[in-house]
Amino acid sequence: MRKGLVTPPGFRMLFTGGMELIEPAYHFLRETCLREGRMPSGDTQRTYAEQLYEWFSYLDVGKLDWDEADTEDLRAYAVALHQVVSSRTRKQLSARTIRLRMGIIVQFYRWAFRMGLISRSITEDSLRNLSRAMDGNPLAHVASGPRQVLHSALLPRIRRCDDRVRVIGPQALRLLMPRMGPLPPTEGETTAELRPTRDRLAAEVGLNTGMRVDEVVSLEKSQILSLSADSTRPFSPSLLRIVKTKGLKPRDVFIPTWLVTALRWYVTNERAAAIAAARRFRGPDGTEGEPRQLFLNGADANYRDIGHPLKRDTMMRKMRDAVLRAGLVDKVVHTDPVTEQNYADDEPRYSFHCLRHTFALNFYFAKKRSGDAEPWKAVQAVLGHAQMATTLKTYLRSVEVDEAALSDALIDVFQRFYGSPSQG
Repeated sequence: MRKGLVTPPGFRMLFTGGMELIEPAYHFLRETCLREGRMPSGDTQRTYAEQLYEWFSYLDVGKLDWDEADTEDLRAYAVALHQVVSSRTRKQLSARTIRLRMGIIVQFYRWAFRMGLISRSITEDSLRNLSRAMDGNPLAHVASGPRQVLHSALLPRIRRCDDRVRVIGPQALRLLMPRMGPLPPTEGETTAELRPTRDRLAAEVGLNTGMRVDEVVSLEKSQILSLSADSTRPFSPSLLRIVKTKGLKPRDVFIPTWLVTALRWYVTNERAAAIAAARRFRGPDGTEGEPRQLFLNGADANYRDIGHPLKRDTMMRKMRDAVLRAGLVDKVVHTDPVTEQNYADDEPRYSFHCLRHTFALNFYFAKKRSGDAEPWKAVQAVLGHAQMATTLKTYLRSVEVDEAALSDALIDVFQRFYGSPSQG
């Protein structure tokens, strides 16, 4: 590696089989994934690095130099991805996943052209010409919207139902939240409930603040302990400053006081038990001190994981499992890539991110009902979107389509968020 190139801890890089740094990929990752020398999101950097690794591995098998690849080579790679079966889901890759992978590769080549590393760019015209030449292919060109966004064999179209905003209604919340776990006992209350509260509390944070899953698992114990919690006003909001956001731009969220009290109970009881168990299993020499993060793996985890910070993927899996147990599923027909036989499967209707969607639309309706002429400005601020266009693009369509049908129910559940904890 060249002298003077400094990367933050956890930054992923690509090397050849001879352990030589692939410098174009390295500089692209630095420019794309670092902000002022820091990674706004380690998950984003990992995704970029993994997709570049897959692409360079594909080139290596085909004995093709990266700077000689053209649109036809990318098209062949996209076709190959349609035959890939995910090791996690055991299903063929979705259009969303393929679009993500191909989008990163196209972005890399446009960066390389801009930097003068290649003589030709993967341009919109070349993609358009290719897709037109594939007339009749279900992945051929589809233009939509005022900007005529291009979808092609390289960037396959994502069906509208794949990326719509999903709001969890009152009945679904009543089914879902108890399956995430119980709430801590209130003062003076005794309970026979033995299940951990961690997953339920993490979900309540997402539901009541609109925080992303990455932001929830990055919360630190000190942030909660520093908040005021007036027991006489359990539903008043407490201001919480979060700094580990998607773009590393700090923002303020409001968290109900009852939830602050519940999180403090978790710190004093379950979290403390997890730390004690970690020291008991691994001994003083097997621990690196108490983690700063609020949510930790509990005493019921694998002994190697007890007391370590809760990971994003774990939280998302816990949410998925709870949705399935609650019966909140859609029947989806898949085709077995080996037998080519169709079969039906239960797909979870909601993800952890749907808690954020639910909060956002309820917050919008509450602001609108209070007379706010520009409710989207408040939504933008509390969600932490850098651009208003992001807020509008994500949520405006759902509000326009669903407002008449959902308004009363959404306002009701919003008031429930701030009027009492989700029942369970």
